[in-house]
Amino acid sequence: VWVRVPALEPGRGPDDGQFVYLYYGNAEATAASDAAATWDAATSLVLHLDEAAGPPRDTSAYAHTVVQPGGSAGVPGQVDAALGMT
Repeated sequence: VWVRVPALEPGRGPDDGQFVYLYYGNAEATAASDAAATWDAATSLVLHLDEAAGPPRDTSAYAHTVVQPGGSAGVPGQVDAALGMT
């Protein structure tokens, strides 16, 4: 889960009007994402390496084209699928 929180001030909490809610488990909730807006301009490349096929996809605002020299997509990783490189 990626959440954009503009600012959190130290020492403040719910009584001061500062809080973040997390809801989950609603299968009818609308999915919303904006990968390009997740990273700032200083982030030049973001690869998650979880594609089932094809080369890795850059999710930064630059959307660089990645050339995959070799390997196996969709192999078991630490958390989910990964890219096995040869």
